[in-house]
Amino acid sequence: MVSATMQAPEYAAAMQDEMWRNLERWGAWVSEFVVNPADPPMGLTPKDVVWRRGKIALYRYQQQTATLNPHPYLIVPWLGISRPYILDMLPGHSMVEYLAQQGHDVYMLDWGEMAEEDKDLGLEEVVYKILPRAIDEILDVSGVDQINLNGFCLGGVITNCYLGLNPDAPVKNYISIVTPVDFDHGGLFKVWLGHDEFPVELIVERFGGIPPHLMGVGFKMLRPTGDAVAYSGLWMNMNRKDYVTIFKAMNHWANDFVGMPGRFFTQLQKECYHQNKLYKGELRL
Repeated sequence: MVSATMQAPEYAAAMQDEMWRNLERWGAWVSEFVVNPADPPMGLTPKDVVWRRGKIALYRYQQQTATLNPHPYLIVPWLGISRPYILDMLPGHSMVEYLAQQGHDVYMLDWGEMAEEDKDLGLEEVVYKILPRAIDEILDVSGVDQINLNGFCLGGVITNCYLGLNPDAPVKNYISIVTPVDFDHGGLFKVWLGHDEFPVELIVERFGGIPPHLMGVGFKMLRPTGDAVAYSGLWMNMNRKDYVTIFKAMNHWANDFVGMPGRFFTQLQKECYHQNKLYKGELRL
């Protein structure tokens, strides 16, 4: 780093060092993004599909320890927005892998790629039919009578509704991560979605839901300088192979948006962000 108090010889040496570092960075950039531009493979923890309903799949990750925790661990990720492989990103950087290595019998719902034909999928079907059916399948496959349930983001909204409507659900422990509950504290999404003027009906009529490109625009607007900050960090760490690999994986996922069904998004906008019915206990499915 060049200091304002440096003498001329020190300044020249510092500039030369910085020049060599920049040359190394350019060499690494050419190697990683020109010669070998491919993203690293993700979601590598071995798994099997144990149940499927249309686009929706229930994965069971293969056992990695001699014995298993007596209660299977079900992960319910967000519906729409992005893909759940972020939870199994890279070996050594994977929540799923870690849980399996700790002796958990790990399952995960993958909602698939929602599109216009899924516009009628809403909380009712997800909470009353799909999630209970997946849990029943886990109980049958594993031969136990209770599971551990983990809801992520909007998946936590789904699991919260399920548990609120089923006080006797076969759930031993419940974990909710980055789940919105009080939507009056929804940040910029509350500002954008929390009023009658938001044209939810027009969007759903035109697209059947929120298509991936609109989803991407919305999340990029939350942090307009996010990409610039990310690439600045990449440049400063171009000589670190491990950093570049993780950057490629995260950057791929952060731009790999999926759509959200029209009915689900309408309920989210009207009854959650606008009227905050979930927090008030007034949400009726």
